[in-house]
Amino acid sequence: MSNLNTSTTLIGDSKILKIKLNSNLLNEEANSIRRLINLSIKYDFDQVFIDSKNVENINLSGINEVIHSHYQLQKTQQKLVLVYKDNTEMKKWVSNTGLENFVETAIIPS
Repeated sequence: MSNLNTSTTLIGDSKILKIKLNSNLLNEEANSIRRLINLSIKYDFDQVFIDSKNVENINLSGINEVIHSHYQLQKTQQKLVLVYKDNTEMKKWVSNTGLENFVETAIIPS
């Protein structure tokens, strides 16, 4: 896979998939996220967290994949949470696209 790490957690009856992006959210990471979201749907995870706190480089493909992932998970009653830091490139993309209006977000102070 690309520049990301994954882990799974069980909290009570909730299965959670965590996708941690290390520095980029570009085409390669978007493709990897899509594969992981498909696995999440197949294995019936309750929530998927995309941790983008360390992301410095983002392009439209990456943002579009976050949006696509949200809608794919929503169809199966699963939830996506995008985690990012305030005052970062991701914050700019979230603000410029209005992403926070339809994707659940968690903002970490910078």
